[in-house]
Amino acid sequence: MNYPASVQRFYQGKGMKSNWINSNANIAATASAMLILDCVRQFGLERKNYHPDIVNYEMMQEAMNSNLSANMGKKIDFEIFLTDAMISMANHLHYGRFNPIFNREKIESGNSIPFRAEEFLLKVAMDNQLMYAISALQPKMSQYRNLQEYLRLMTGQYTCDSYEVSEQQVRKIAINLERLRWNATDSARYLMINIPSFQLEYVDGDSTTIYRLVVGKPSSPTPLLQGLITQIETAPDWLIPQNIFINELLPQAEKDPLFFVKNHMAVYDTKGKLLLINPKTLRDIRNNPQDFRAKQSSGCDNALGNVVFRFNNRYGVYLHDTPLKQYFARKKRALSHGCIRVEFAVELARKILVADENVAALKSFDITITNGKNQRYPLSSALPIIISYQTIAVRDGLLVDYHDTYQLDSQLMAKMYPLNKSTTVLIKK
Repeated sequence: MNYPASVQRFYQGKGMKSNWINSNANIAATASAMLILDCVRQFGLERKNYHPDIVNYEMMQEAMNSNLSANMGKKIDFEIFLTDAMISMANHLHYGRFNPIFNREKIESGNSIPFRAEEFLLKVAMDNQLMYAISALQPKMSQYRNLQEYLRLMTGQYTCDSYEVSEQQVRKIAINLERLRWNATDSARYLMINIPSFQLEYVDGDSTTIYRLVVGKPSSPTPLLQGLITQIETAPDWLIPQNIFINELLPQAEKDPLFFVKNHMAVYDTKGKLLLINPKTLRDIRNNPQDFRAKQSSGCDNALGNVVFRFNNRYGVYLHDTPLKQYFARKKRALSHGCIRVEFAVELARKILVADENVAALKSFDITITNGKNQRYPLSSALPIIISYQTIAVRDGLLVDYHDTYQLDSQLMAKMYPLNKSTTVLIKK
């Protein structure tokens, strides 16, 4: 089974009684469970992962036939494996099959997880609308809904109309649906960053505003994560990451001792003491780089620009403005050390403050931007931010492919489709 511990908890919740083969009175719920298994392709899943040798209509007929008491073993197999299939479907649609955080072991433990499939199934397992209840576990985000609806048409209506459909395209949609499940949000307002498209979508209900981005280079990729923006800061100081300080800035300062001064940077030791930069202190830094930190003060050449959107994450990446506006004109914009630069960042910050109904902040925000004053504006409602990796999306009803900037598709494709072969076939139901 896929989730044996979850299955056991389900039956413990039912007092160790069967659910699917009680009598013909429950056949509607059982039929609804079977029906969603017939439709797994439209969700980007594979029927082979849900016990097709045991959970099929022939076995269902035998299991529901009260006269076939001699086949009790088959009845029990069908009962238990159909439960595992439904728990699996619920987990895979909610978390994804290969969620790096909520993986199989984490889910099976039942500890510190926001959604428990066995508890959900206990509530809906007798419902003849089970199929719709399980499908409702999918992410509600428009990026996901549009892509899943397109896949539903490809694997259903289009094949019925005898259109030729690319199996490779179906699989590419499936791996992108999988990634979207890893970092889903139910919030009506959120920021969705897509690395391959170099775009940020600010979603506020039915309204979506798109901004161009610069993201991390393949050698210093922007991490995939989900977080909460808790405050917006104007004219921020930049605590320079150690790898940039040591590998890029220090060599320039060794050539020009005034480099830090010219770029409004200050260097401190671990006690917070400001260093006077000269050949001796540069040698000290080179010999013991871990004992020193550099910070760039706010100003027109500050790497963070006029505004930064603060959200805690273990990678130390920022979403921020930049003085280097010329890079937004490039088609491929994987250029940073991992942080995310957003075009028209001040406009985005203002939109967020308006939606946050932060009246006090709005009164001073434009003034602090104009004067280059450092000010922090806490949000009354934290704003979800999702950094995702979507190499295919639906735009205006059409599929759009994006360059696989970090070459991640093949890794996930190999997990979801072992021994994958790229073919163009007519998909059959």
